[in-house]
Amino acid sequence: MTLRVLTTDDWPLWRTLRLTALADAPHAFKSRLADWCRGEQQRWQVRLEVPGTCHAAALLDGCAVSMAGAVNSACRASCSGHRSTPLSVTGST
Repeated sequence: MTLRVLTTDDWPLWRTLRLTALADAPHAFKSRLADWCRGEQQRWQVRLEVPGTCHAAALLDGCAVSMAGAVNSACRASCSGHRSTPLSVTGST
């Protein structure tokens, strides 16, 4: 499994993952699916550029399987310069 930090160029991937997550687990988010399903490219890119945030996609065999986001003043510093990080995954799939 690979964890990939997302940039504004990755907005289509993040949009797909976020809309899926909002539909599958609405209780896990402050936002609602209805708030995001009509968003255009610029809205998605702006969200990925918010200072102090970091968004990532988990890729399994090259396919996006999950997403995560973090809000932290140090997050951008720790994420900058990184595109992919291999993860050690234990357990059965």
